[in-house]
Parts: sequence; structure tokens; C-alpha cells
Amino acid sequence: MSTIMTQLVNTAASWHSGQTSGLYSFCSTERVHSEELRESMLAEIESEIADLTADNFQKTETFSTSEITALNKLRLYIKKVPIDTGE
Repeated sequence: MSTIMTQLVNTAASWHSGQTSGLYSFCSTERVHSEELRESMLAEIESEIADLTADNFQKTETFSTSEITALNKLRLYIKKVPIDTGE
């Protein structure tokens, strides 16, 4: 696994919402299996970014900035990667 992919997978692993999450699936397969899954993952990422930028977020600004950067890199990758059904 490349360093970039490792970073993307680590970000997904840190922010997925559970085993039924598209980001959880990405951690396991490193693929986007369908457009529906892509949309689900993008919505999950956007939700996490919104939480990090909310006025009432309790973590430090430095942590928020680095996490937002990592989530944005993952978001851009998920948006552009071709669908791969594994076939």
C-alpha cells in the first residue's frame, strides 16, 4: 500500500461511523464499489467536516485544521477514483 493510500485509509478508519459505513468498507477494500457508496462516503465526510467546523466543537484549532485537511484529501480522492466493483 502506498503512503498516500495508507493516509487515506487511516483517515477513513478514524472517521467512519461503524461497520455499515461506506468509509469502513473503504478501509477494508481501498475501493469505491458503486456510485451509491461514493455518495454515502462523501456525505459522511461532509458531515464530519461540518462537525469539525461547528462553533461548539471542543477540540483545539490545530487538531481541527489537520483533520479537516486529511478529510478533504479523502473527499477529493473518493470523488475522483473510478468505480471498482472488484470484477
